[in-house]
Amino acid sequence: VIDLQDWEIGGLKFANSYGDGWADSGYCYMMYRTLAAPISQGGIWSNVVHIQQPKDNYSPLLTMKIKLKHNAREMIRIRVGVSRDASIGYPTNYYDYPIMQFQGNKLPMQGCDSIEECKTLEFGLDITPLLGHVSSGQEANYFLELYEKDPQGGGAGEVIDFSLIDYTNGTTEIPYSTSNIELVNNGTTILKIPATLNFNKPEITTGSLPAIQASQPYEVQLEASGGVPPYSWSLRKKYSQNNSSEPYPATTQHQLIPNVNSDSIFSIGLGFNFPFFGELYDTVRVNAQGYVFFDEKINHWPYMMQEKYFFRHIKAISPFRSKSIVHYPAYDDGLWYETGTDYVIFRWNTSIEGQDATSDLNFALKLESNGTVKMFYNGIEFDGNIDWSGGISDGNAIDYHILDYPDPRLIPNNTVKEYIYHPVPEQVSISGDGLLEIFTDSPTSIYSIHAAAKDQNNMIAYRSYQLSDLIVSSYEYDVN
Repeated sequence: VIDLQDWEIGGLKFANSYGDGWADSGYCYMMYRTLAAPISQGGIWSNVVHIQQPKDNYSPLLTMKIKLKHNAREMIRIRVGVSRDASIGYPTNYYDYPIMQFQGNKLPMQGCDSIEECKTLEFGLDITPLLGHVSSGQEANYFLELYEKDPQGGGAGEVIDFSLIDYTNGTTEIPYSTSNIELVNNGTTILKIPATLNFNKPEITTGSLPAIQASQPYEVQLEASGGVPPYSWSLRKKYSQNNSSEPYPATTQHQLIPNVNSDSIFSIGLGFNFPFFGELYDTVRVNAQGYVFFDEKINHWPYMMQEKYFFRHIKAISPFRSKSIVHYPAYDDGLWYETGTDYVIFRWNTSIEGQDATSDLNFALKLESNGTVKMFYNGIEFDGNIDWSGGISDGNAIDYHILDYPDPRLIPNNTVKEYIYHPVPEQVSISGDGLLEIFTDSPTSIYSIHAAAKDQNNMIAYRSYQLSDLIVSSYEYDVN
C-alpha cells in the first residue's frame, strides 16, 4: 500500500500558537506523512485535519459586550440565550461557545500574572444566531449566563459592564441596568436585557409537499427567502422526550470485565436491527465510562475541555459519560448486560476516580427494537464537581438531545428518561441547495420530515412536513 504515510517529498508549513519567538518567526515545517502516521510513529493525534472556510462577507447583527473580572478563569463557563416571552426570566433557547468553558488553568482572565489589571478582560460575543428564535419587532429577553464552578470558595469575580450592541439598523448599544454585578459563588449568575429588534430573518417558503407514492422516486426543490442567502440546507432528526416510571433494571445476566478500571470497550450484538437517527445497527460498542457508541472507533480529543461539547460530535447514547468514571471491584463496581428478543439492557455501577469509598453511581440503558431509548437512574453520589454528559447524539453537532441537569446529583432516584424514535423513509436526503429526495416502499406510514435552512448570518429557519400517500401537512417550528 502506497499512501500518505510513504510520501516524504516536501512538507507542510504550519504556524503554532506560541508567537513569533518560536521556531522560524512562529512557523515550522512537517513532513506530509506526519498527518497519516500513528502517533507512536511520530504522527499527529487522531490523524484528523479540519479545513476552515471563512465567509467572504459577514457582519454580525447582534453582539454582546462583556467586561468580566475573575481571578481564576478555569472556574468560568458562559453561554447566551433568548426568550421570546418577555415575561419569562430564563432562556427558552441557548447558544453555546467552545470558549469560556472552564478553560485556561487557574490564572486570571488575561492569563498573565496576578496583578490586578490581569483579572479583567473585555470581550465580545456574536449572538446573531439567537435572532433565529425571535420574530422581527418582537420584544424579547436576551440572556448572559455565567456559571462559576468553585466548591471551595477560592474564586471571586464580577461583571463590570454588560451590553447588547444592535447592528440591524446602524449601531445601537443597549446597556444592562447596573454594573459591577458580583458573581454567584459556585452557582449561576443570570443577566437579561430586554430589547425589540427589527431585522430580516430567513423563512422556508415551500408550504407543502406532494403526496408520496410507493417505490417511486420523489424530488422536491425547497425554497426559502429572507435573511442573507445563499442558504445551507439540512434535515433535522428529531426524537420525542418523555419522563416515565419503571422499576430499575438490576440485571446481572452477563458481566463485562474491563481490561483496565476505566476506559474499556466491548462490542455487543443486539440480535435485532436498532434504528438510531435514521440508520440501522445490529451491534453497539459499550464503553465502561458510561455510554455506548456506533462507529468503528472514536477520535478522542486530547485537549477536550467539556464533555457536552465533545458528545455532540460522536454518534452515541450516554446515560452518564465522564472521563472521571472508574470501576473499583472491591466496592462492587461493575458493568452488566441483558438481552431479550426485542431489547438489550446495559447497567453500570461505577465510582469516581479517587473517590473509591465516597462515590457510587448507578445507572442503566435500555435499547428497544422500535428505536426507543430509556435511561434509568438509581442514585448518583460523589464529592466535588465533575464534567459529564448525558443524552443522545447523531455526532454531527446538530442533531442531539442533551440531559441538561447542571448537577447530576439532582437527578431523582428511579428517574427514567425516554427518547422516542420517529421513523423516516428508507431513503431520504437533502442537498446543500435544498433538493429533497425520498424513496420508500411504505407510503401508508406517516413520516415527519424536518427541514432547516441556515443563512449566512447563521440564523436558521425550520419547517416540518408530514406526508404519506393520503395525508400532507406542514408547520413551522422552533428548536432548543
